Amino acid sequence: EIVENVLSRTVKNLEADGGMCVVMDPETGEILAMAGEPGFNPNNSGEFDLFERMNKCIAYNYEPGSTFKVLTAAAALEEGVLKPTDSLDGNNGIYESYGEVIRDHRPFSKITFSEAIHYSSNVCFARVADQLGNESLYNYALNFGLGTRSGIDLPGEEAGIVHPIDKWSGRTRVTMAI
Repeated sequence: EIVENVLSRTVKNLEADGGMCVVMDPETGEILAMAGEPGFNPNNSGEFDLFERMNKCIAYNYEPGSTFKVLTAAAALEEGVLKPTDSLDGNNGIYESYGEVIRDHRPFSKITFSEAIHYSSNVCFARVADQLGNESLYNYALNFGLGTRSGIDLPGEEAGIVHPIDKWSGRTRVTMAI
């Protein structure tokens, strides 16, 4: 009830179309609470179409966005590609990959890998992805469980999508990493 109320207020305050919240015990992975907005009254489920009744926390695929940078960072550290104190060139917030520009929310010059994580630098993580290469990034995505179901005891969970490397475009590695 707390999660539902907070989520409802947050969606309203942000004037968002909807939102989702999952509260998990970080030690065990147990799901403590889960809510989605807009919600529906299960007592009147016939008044809502299938999409409106769908538990979007588990039954709808989303790109992970910047949360994938954690995986990219873990791969780089584990593979010895970078240490937290290593310097990366933020290129003043601009990185070109296959004719398209990737930007940071603000320009960075030289920053440490730790700072790149702290600031969530797209440019620096694009460079990290280039150092890791396709195989490494792909294998870490699979080893972190992307593309598979979590095994949660609820119907309708989607497995997620991790395309095989031979289906990647030239810039997939870079955009995936950020």
